[in-house]
This record gives sequence, C-alpha cells and structure tokens, in this order.
Amino acid sequence: MCALTFETLVQVIRASQGISPSVPITEQSDLEKDLGITGDDGDDLLEAVAQRFSLYFRGADDALKEAFGLTRGALFFHSEGMGLPSFLATLWGDGVAHHVRAITVGQLFDAPQKARHTDRT
Repeated sequence: MCALTFETLVQVIRASQGISPSVPITEQSDLEKDLGITGDDGDDLLEAVAQRFSLYFRGADDALKEAFGLTRGALFFHSEGMGLPSFLATLWGDGVAHHVRAITVGQLFDAPQKARHTDRT
C-alpha cells in the first residue's frame, strides 16, 4: 500500500490519464473541465486511485458514489460519446434524470477520509 499524499495522487492521475508534467494539477483542478478526464476514463481513474491506495469506496452500485455523496442520477463525468444505447435511453428515458457534478482533485484527495481501507491480508 502506498501512502496517500497529494503528490502521489497527482502522480496516479498523470500516469492513469497520460497527462503531461507540463500541465498544472492543483487542488482546484476540475477533473473534467481542466484535465479533460471524462466518461470511462474518469471511471478508470477512480478505480486506479482505489487500487493504488488500497481503498474501497462503498457504493451500492459499485460506482464509488457513496464516498463522494452523489445522489441517484448524479454522475462525475459526461459520456464520451452518444452510442445507440445512449441515444435510445435519451429518447425513451431510463427512469432516472442524470446530471453531472464537477469534482476537483482536492475533493478526490479528501474522499479517502470517507472511504475505508481494504483488508489485503
């Protein structure tokens, strides 16, 4: 297990997303707007953070939502594209109104306070 520091989190973000060291990453950096992390890439980042720091973000739908206080229908990332399933869900609705809530690197850093460490013994 690696100790979670802001610097190590930034390293995980850069490695997971291929972000150049020339791109500044601060606590106020918005993952989607400032760093261009969206869709499945955002989900991959959250999973990489959980694995690297041996964290388990509890969430009934395995989407890591509970640790971040997301309500039903809320998402962190916009879809990367509009495929046929997304298009049909938009036309007929899937019963849940979705909205995207911005998340900053600082909020991602604070989330482990709400998460529990996994037992890897």
